[in-house]
Amino acid sequence: MAETRQSRRVEGHDVTLEVYVDGAGPALVVLPSYGRGGEDFNSFADRVSAAGFTVLRPQPRGISGSKGKMDGLSLHDQADDVALVIRELGDGKAVVLGHAFGQPFINNG
Repeated sequence: MAETRQSRRVEGHDVTLEVYVDGAGPALVVLPSYGRGGEDFNSFADRVSAAGFTVLRPQPRGISGSKGKMDGLSLHDQADDVALVIRELGDGKAVVLGHAFGQPFINNG
């Protein structure tokens, strides 16, 4: 685990997000697969933060310390959560990298 790893909380309108923060430098927001937490990216965050970036891993609502409305949650709400993290912890700018974030699997038979 990187020595610079922290857990931070950001507050928005009716939402509290826990964000894992690794390193220092330009911000890279990493979004996990739907229904998963940022721990999936521990090794990745270690390597990228060692290369001089701040890796921000917001935990989705309902995971770890992140809380907020879940009923009727839309992709717009989730995007607002990411924007909140970028404003608060990325000085308003970041590169965003996601893995299947919010992309449901549809089996058409």
